[in-house]
Amino acid sequence: MTARGPSTQRGVVLLVVLFTTALLTLVVMEFTFATQVDHRRAAHWLQAEQARLLARSGIELGREILAQSPLVYSLLHGEAKVADSLAELWAGLCAPPGPNACPNEFADLCVIDTGAGRLALRITDESGLYNVNRLVRASHPAAERERSVFERIAAAAGVEPEVLGALADWVDADDRPFPFGRGAESSVYASRNPPYSPRNAPFETFGELALVAGLKPPDLVRLRRFVTVLDPSDTVTINVNTAPVELLAALDPAIGPLAAELVAQRCQRPFASVEDLRRRIPGWPHWLGERWIHVRSAWFRIRATAMVGEVRQSAEALVHREGDGIRVVYYVTRRGVVIPQAEEAQAFGLDEVAARASSESEMP
Repeated sequence: MTARGPSTQRGVVLLVVLFTTALLTLVVMEFTFATQVDHRRAAHWLQAEQARLLARSGIELGREILAQSPLVYSLLHGEAKVADSLAELWAGLCAPPGPNACPNEFADLCVIDTGAGRLALRITDESGLYNVNRLVRASHPAAERERSVFERIAAAAGVEPEVLGALADWVDADDRPFPFGRGAESSVYASRNPPYSPRNAPFETFGELALVAGLKPPDLVRLRRFVTVLDPSDTVTINVNTAPVELLAALDPAIGPLAAELVAQRCQRPFASVEDLRRRIPGWPHWLGERWIHVRSAWFRIRATAMVGEVRQSAEALVHREGDGIRVVYYVTRRGVVIPQAEEAQAFGLDEVAARASSESEMP
């Protein structure tokens, strides 16, 4: 039996030392990597939480702006506000419009550098849009004008007018297919996977339109500029001072030639009443009265997107003006962008704006 010499023993010790060193190196590397991952996760969570709170602050800022708009208007114009219009603080935000301002129906995107992050804010008037819940009456044989108006609105938005049938069937109370356009009742939705039933009652949110047969995502985007979903018992008329001029032109073909004068007149001085509109716009269709139009607004949508570091969080609220207060009807938070406009992409330096964002509802 051959005895092991000192050199052999030193070789074994060296191997043990090398193995131990390699093992410790791997452990340290794994620990360092895990620590870095945890650090990044914590930093991302902190940025996400800061962005969420900043977006929520944007909603509260929007509510305060709406509450103070009447006072600011009276200070700027030297008279009390008798109508709601685009010449108010909420329609200008970062660049409040003066007495001679002439904005369009899209309020300029306001981007605020808060120091802790950037906040993009927009307030739009939902009372200046067509309430799709008006279609609950469209199935009545005498509602030909209601049907014609919506078909023109759909055409102006670049959507097939035949969607009228499916929309009307969704909101009416019966299960009979709508006789105009492409109707869709329970049998159509029962064949889907998974199957579901039409509400047979007024829409509750605009997003619910995505469930209606025949409506595709691009259709919803196109309709959104002209259409809203509000309580049909509260608001079914359109504010002529804030409505898109294309929407007003869709109400009656006779309004098309009057569009330029209409915009100029409401820019110079908002219409104080329907009678004031008729007096200042000769040729306004006689049938378009208080059953269709008005000059006051009670419903607004506030959208806020916050960016902290590389994290974006958004919030959206539908609010209702009640006296001097602004009540939140519903509040939704989203990861990503809630202002799908080119200006937002430019403001945040984004190459593209998220078209789909996972969302979660949160009580205010």
